[in-house]
Amino acid sequence: MSYATITIGDLLADVNSRYFLPAIQRPFVWNADQVISLIDSLLKGYPISSLMFWAVDEDLKRELRIYNFIEHWKPGMQNVPASVNGRDVTLVLDGQQRITSLLIALRGSFAEKAKHKRSASLDAWSEKTLYVDLLTDPASESDDEDVEHGVSYGLRFHAVAPRNDHRHQWFRVGDILNHRAPEKLDTLIEATLARVHHGVTPYERDLISTTLRRLHEVIWADAVINYYTETSASVDRVLDIFVRANDGGTKLSKSDLLMSLITSKWENGSAREAVFDFVDYINKELPQPNKISKDFILKSCLVLCGFDVKYNVANFTQQSIAEIERNWPDIRDALERTFRYLNGLGINADNLSSLNAVLPIAWFLYHAPGVTLRGTSEFDRQNARAIQRWLINSLLMGVFAGSSDRTIAAAQGPQRSRPDKPEFSRGSALPSACHWRSVGTFG
Repeated sequence: MSYATITIGDLLADVNSRYFLPAIQRPFVWNADQVISLIDSLLKGYPISSLMFWAVDEDLKRELRIYNFIEHWKPGMQNVPASVNGRDVTLVLDGQQRITSLLIALRGSFAEKAKHKRSASLDAWSEKTLYVDLLTDPASESDDEDVEHGVSYGLRFHAVAPRNDHRHQWFRVGDILNHRAPEKLDTLIEATLARVHHGVTPYERDLISTTLRRLHEVIWADAVINYYTETSASVDRVLDIFVRANDGGTKLSKSDLLMSLITSKWENGSAREAVFDFVDYINKELPQPNKISKDFILKSCLVLCGFDVKYNVANFTQQSIAEIERNWPDIRDALERTFRYLNGLGINADNLSSLNAVLPIAWFLYHAPGVTLRGTSEFDRQNARAIQRWLINSLLMGVFAGSSDRTIAAAQGPQRSRPDKPEFSRGSALPSACHWRSVGTFG
């Protein structure tokens, strides 16, 4: 694994033009104090951990949902989709919070609510930019509350430029981006010193110069950003890297990331809410308690719609997700009828040993919307008995134990982009092929 380095100034110059966010990233969650702490750590020469990038090719660019970083943060703000046509794209797998904080501190703003004002009031929120007090000595021991919180430099967010006097000389941190060349830095220092209050001591004048040079060094001279770039085109490998890289924070599972990807491509409403609400409904609202998961629902979607059953990112393409969304009401209906039937047999969370064994039943009901397994006709009773016998035999024989994906795929038959639903009339016999030929038919 080879790492590289870059300066903060060069990194930020390419954010939202080369560096973007993938859909799997969560929203920005840091507060103003954390942004200040990051800048303070950099000024003190503390490491801020490595970043992890993912260079994507043209095919991945077309397949993935890609988002911009936030520069001007407000409560509830979400990252907006990015336009990446004609651009080399590198996605940030680990480092979103830090890069967004750098953007806010140097190029953007952070909205904060005024004390004692209602959140809904128009004047409750103000956009603030980050300033540093050049007269704050980071080496001094002070009773200032920032020092108590581990912040040594005089960093503050202000809505308007604060006034300077003999105790404070404020400098907007982001202005250092306009002074990359050493000669520009010298000009900046001279101009700043020419404006200081007459009560500023010679030691404090030196402190102003030292702090500005230190800020310039951190942003433009020292390559303080250490990063690794993943180049694999395997989305599953990248998801695994992402999960491990983010292991120190809120734990994410592969299914969480898949849900993020699916939600980003789901056109109407939220896939996350649709799936999670349905999981709760099946588990808690049916006649008996069940124990299904979002993983089972997503896998069921692949199976019922005739796609490759392997539970990986490659199978959740733009096409397959659009197909799943279009057929979601039928998928939901088939799964609900399946578990109502199972509950009627006394099969529930306590005694169903394999969820995968349920998939053939759901597949049949999905492709036979007019068929019920709970009716009183001879046709309904024959179907119900045949499926009951098939299910019990499959569970007893452990047909779906071990590599059940291969069993399901072989039984399902050749995948089609969208299999046509066969029409089953209530008087017709149960289909004997039903694609589930390698594990036995229901009949």
